[in-house]
Order: sequence, then structure tokens, then C-alpha cells
Amino acid sequence: MVRTLEIEDLVGGRVVDAEGRSQGHVVDVLMTGLPRPEVVALALGPSAWLSRLELDSPLHRLFARTHVKVVPWRHVAAVEGRTTIRLKPGWEADARDLEIDEPEARSP
Repeated sequence: MVRTLEIEDLVGGRVVDAEGRSQGHVVDVLMTGLPRPEVVALALGPSAWLSRLELDSPLHRLFARTHVKVVPWRHVAAVEGRTTIRLKPGWEADARDLEIDEPEARSP
């Protein structure tokens, strides 16, 4: 049986490696286009809830420049409930680090 996932099932979810060590939280989901969208990668970061804030607060500015790790979907072993995404062994070889400057990304 194929399980249908909603984006809400992934964003904010805790990501752990095969040994159960925390690797961060899902801050974004990268997908292919229509007509049949498919997840191709997850963007992991330390502060999923902060990256979603639209506030110009000192706390948000402190965390505005954040490092995310992009992990190809093929390295996901399981989505456990609505809270945990488990990665397969060896996922690190294909992961890519990105630095995102949130305030510039949100400017009109």
C-alpha cells in the first residue's frame, strides 16, 4: 500500500539518521512540477519554526542567516507518524550545504 504524504507531514518534522541521532528539522520540501508532483529532496535546518516567522525581531535577525542541508528524498528510510523522518545509512555522501539569507529572500 502506498502512503500519501501531505507537505504538513514533513515540514517541521524531526530528522534522525539511521542510528537515531538528530540531524535537524525539515524547513522546506523540494518538489518536481505538475501534473504529478513528487518530493525530490528535503531541506534540513536547526530552527524550522524560526524560518517560518515573518517578524523583523532581534531573535529572527539573529537566526536569519541559516545553514540548511539538502538531502535527496531517496535517502529517506521512513516517515514515522507526523513527527520523525528517518534517513538511510550513507545519506551524508549526497547531502549539500546551503546558506540562506532569509531577509533578502523575503524582500519584494
